[in-house]
Amino acid sequence: MKPGNAHESVEYLVENTVRLNELAARTAEVSLLPDEAHPVDVLVSGPCPQCHGGSVHIAPVELLRGRQSRQGGGPGRADA
Repeated sequence: MKPGNAHESVEYLVENTVRLNELAARTAEVSLLPDEAHPVDVLVSGPCPQCHGGSVHIAPVELLRGRQSRQGGGPGRADA
């Protein structure tokens, strides 16, 4: 990328390794939105373990409950 030209592409690489996941888990902040009493979304935020820039991930609670149910455990079980 040439200096001063913000319209040129920058390479972006997604790397998923155990080391990066462990670093991210140590610094991540997890919140329930809009609140813990009536959660709709899970918000995970913190610094990217590779570039140290801000990182945010939002997942619907229902999506996570569905995963738990398929894995056969937890409060999201279909037969509970």
